[in-house]
Formats: sequence, structure tokens, C-alpha cells
Amino acid sequence: MRVFLTQILPILLPALVYLAWRIAVRRRAAAAGEAEARRLTDGPWIWLFAAGLALAGAVLVATALLTGAPTEGRYEPPRMEDGRIVPGTVRP
Repeated sequence: MRVFLTQILPILLPALVYLAWRIAVRRRAAAAGEAEARRLTDGPWIWLFAAGLALAGAVLVATALLTGAPTEGRYEPPRMEDGRIVPGTVRP
């Protein structure tokens, strides 16, 4: 779920917003009896993909800067205690 929210959704979000806007424009034109504006294949797909990559990059940078383990302290590597592996930790 985390991969979907931080990587896939930001890439797809601009295209999904564009498609929703196209559907709304098409319905409005049909209700008014006007001709259809543009075809879906004429859309700005390169710009939408670039916006999605930029949004995904921003999400990944924000995640890296705002979350994570503390950087100060002494690292204790993984060790074996009573036949089981105790994971490494950072102690203040």
C-alpha cells in the first residue's frame, strides 16, 4: 500500500484528473448539443506523465526528509541472543 501511495498514485494522479476533466467537458458539450471538443488521443500525455514524475519525485523527497530513524547515536549491529537474531538498533 505504501508503494502505491508514494510512487504509483503520484504518477497516475495527473492523468486521472485530466480524464475526469475530459469526461466532464464531453458531458457538458453533449448536454448543450455542441460538437465534441478534442479526441482523447490528442491529449497532453507527455506533459501529464512529466507532471506525474515530478509529483512522485516530490513525494519521495518529502518522505526521505520527514521520516526515518534518528541520525544521532551509536549503532548496535544485529546479534545472536538465546538462539535468535536481535535486529540492529541505534542507541542514543
